[in-house]
Amino acid sequence: MDLMNIVFRQHLDMFVIVFIDNILIYSRTENEHIDHLKIVLQILKDQHLYAKDRLTSARMLTLSEGTNGFVVYYDPSRIGLRCILMKNGKVIAYASRQLKIHGKNYPTHDLELATFVFSIKIWRHYIYRVHVDAFTDYKSFQYL
Repeated sequence: MDLMNIVFRQHLDMFVIVFIDNILIYSRTENEHIDHLKIVLQILKDQHLYAKDRLTSARMLTLSEGTNGFVVYYDPSRIGLRCILMKNGKVIAYASRQLKIHGKNYPTHDLELATFVFSIKIWRHYIYRVHVDAFTDYKSFQYL
């Protein structure tokens, strides 16, 4: 992580955020995003750090507009909690959190619920007084 922060120091928090092995590029327009993506890929190439296929094919984040409903997809694992906030088929935000040592002992039911609560807490400003559909692959929460 320190290596990536050093590599992207010039652009960090302007249009790039680095977290462990993830590089988030954010832009206001599609053309601006293409320019930012070219800069990031060139830096990686110059440093001989080659990108994964998903980096070049992932959808870009969009800004939320309007007050119609959101969709939250969440999926915990034994390593951490992950969730995605979407609206009109476009990704608005990603969130993840690593589990603490004692969290790795939780049963699947508790991890699913913890991920759901985690997503509500961090995106409460988006989903307050708005219809939200939440999706998971865990059958016990199908009717929550």
